[in-house]
Amino acid sequence: MERIPLKSRAVVAKGYNALTKDMEMEFPDGTIGSFKAVSPDDSKWFDEQVSAGKAVWAFRRAGYSFEKGEK
Repeated sequence: MERIPLKSRAVVAKGYNALTKDMEMEFPDGTIGSFKAVSPDDSKWFDEQVSAGKAVWAFRRAGYSFEKGEK
């Protein structure tokens, strides 16, 4: 999945796959993680937020499943 760089201290890059509805994040330490079953509208909402770090926490509080990957 292609990830687009973000101007954020909390999230280096973000990618979204509309077919699988996975939204992937790359963090500053090189770790990759993904939210599962993310709608296109919610992915777009994430893109529009001023703070990617706060948006990540909003997704977690909303109950999206998050899988942390490897470096």
